[in-house]
Amino acid sequence: MTETFLTVREVARRLAVGRTTVYELIAKRELVAIRIGRARRIPESALERWIAQHIDDEGGDAWHGTEAANPATASETVRRR
Repeated sequence: MTETFLTVREVARRLAVGRTTVYELIAKRELVAIRIGRARRIPESALERWIAQHIDDEGGDAWHGTEAANPATASETVRRR
């Protein structure tokens, strides 16, 4: 199985946060990243694990993506940090 690596910008887009927030998560070691020269790459599996842990931290009441599946409510989705 081949691992897919994401850039900081790609992770930021997926989480709907700024790049600085992603760098902070990496610095706090909340999100796994590797260095290739000066570049940071985040394994996609590490991002998925981080998301799953934070959904579990919310007691199962966290957003599950159903709003995005319905275009009528997608614009009403609130960005959470």
